[in-house]
Amino acid sequence: MDNRYGQPEYADVIEDLKQRLKDLRAKVKEDDSEFPAIEEVVKKHWLD
Repeated sequence: MDNRYGQPEYADVIEDLKQRLKDLRAKVKEDDSEFPAIEEVVKKHWLD
């Protein structure tokens, strides 16, 4: 695996993927409310 996260030239790709994930999670009504530990990690690191 070649991790490109955090590399400025991939910022647009990462932003797009996060938006697509957010949209998909809303569509399938997945919000991690039953898993508060996961919800906290997502909230803490979403803007990283």
